[in-house]
Amino acid sequence: MRKIEIPWESFAVSLISLLIGFLVGGIILAAVGVNPLRAYAAMFHWALRRPGAIFQRATPILLTALSFAVAARANIFNIGAEGQMYLGALASLYVAVKSGSALLGALAGLVAGMGYASIAGFLKSHRGVNEVISTIMLNWIAFFFLDYSISRYLADPSRPWRSVKVPVGARIPYVGSFPLSFVVAVIVSIAMYFLLWRTSLGYDIRAVGLKPKAARYGGADVKKITLLSMSLAGVAGGLAGSMIVQGQSYYIDIPLSVMYGMGFDGIGVSLIGRNHPLAIVVSALFFGVLMVGSHGMQLAVGVPREMVTAVIGIIIIALAMPEAIRMIRRRLR
Repeated sequence: MRKIEIPWESFAVSLISLLIGFLVGGIILAAVGVNPLRAYAAMFHWALRRPGAIFQRATPILLTALSFAVAARANIFNIGAEGQMYLGALASLYVAVKSGSALLGALAGLVAGMGYASIAGFLKSHRGVNEVISTIMLNWIAFFFLDYSISRYLADPSRPWRSVKVPVGARIPYVGSFPLSFVVAVIVSIAMYFLLWRTSLGYDIRAVGLKPKAARYGGADVKKITLLSMSLAGVAGGLAGSMIVQGQSYYIDIPLSVMYGMGFDGIGVSLIGRNHPLAIVVSALFFGVLMVGSHGMQLAVGVPREMVTAVIGIIIIALAMPEAIRMIRRRLR
């Protein structure tokens, strides 16, 4: 039986980073005349009374974080989860509306995200194009393509600023206030963990990420691994769009307010979870607590929205910084 090793060092670093984040945020709150203890108490009290909202908020962020994490294990800095999410959402919406099937809609989103991420993977593996540049450009292409597609082909005639709704039979349901889409996200996370740590492909991905030259000498096809890593990242990114459209909003508005920015939020969540698929589940839930609890700070204590956003940003940056520094050092070797 394999012994489970607990990463105490990483746990200690995360705990210290968390304390630093709350401390700095508290100092800022105190500087503007807000009692930090009262503000944080209101945040957690508000959030923990709304567990369904936490799970709902955590679902797409968990999947976009996985998109970043899988690529990061191959030393690829994937900024493209945002675009993969957009394409996944569009494909899911179209197929769900046409077929009335939740499964086919989710599969369409998965395939769309995988295919879109593969473009950046191919450009990096076969043409040496930096993935940061290509994925940022692909994000904007996806944004405007989705915007155009909704307004031109899938708009609701009675509400032209948004798409038609996903039919009831193609939606991912709730059990009470608990979204089953979160279960889908956790299953994907577990599957990614087993793929990365229990298969030969996962071993090659991690070997290429740690020492590409050594992995090449060991027989790993670096070009193939790069392409496959980005494709796997796209699976998670595309599913994030599916879970939003089929499990939360049931439509896409033209400004994309129902999903805009969640791909970038996933980067921070992945870094907080040290790019580990299972740890990301915890970091996504913590992110959900912060996002849902932010309303409590505003309504119960009267903290301005901009100040709440700044405090939460400081906490996330403090938690993500150790892993971000480690990744930057690895890329500069």
